[in-house]
Amino acid sequence: MKSMRDLPKKRPLFQIHLSTAIVLMFAAGAMIWANAVPKKVFEGKNPFTGGVWQDKVYGWPIYTMMRTEGDIEVKPERQGSFLVSGIINGIPCLFLLVLLAHICERYIFSREVRKEER
Repeated sequence: MKSMRDLPKKRPLFQIHLSTAIVLMFAAGAMIWANAVPKKVFEGKNPFTGGVWQDKVYGWPIYTMMRTEGDIEVKPERQGSFLVSGIINGIPCLFLLVLLAHICERYIFSREVRKEER
């Protein structure tokens, strides 16, 4: 049986492995993609001018932004705020990234402990 001195030393709080950083980079890219691609597109025709318009809804995990394109006058109350959207969708994404980093680091630490036990 090994004592606590024989176990691998715990890393400082903000120091992570390179493999964890790479996993977090891909996860952050996936979350940015999920927020930047329109989720729903509503199309319609303006009865007065005959022009076509589209409403595109953005955001993950919550739809927070709507962008109107085409031949229509956009009212200010229909435009979303980037700050509010960033906060509403940024907090869950940040939580998921921290959770993923913690899971990766725990897995690497447990592998180091098992390797030293052999």
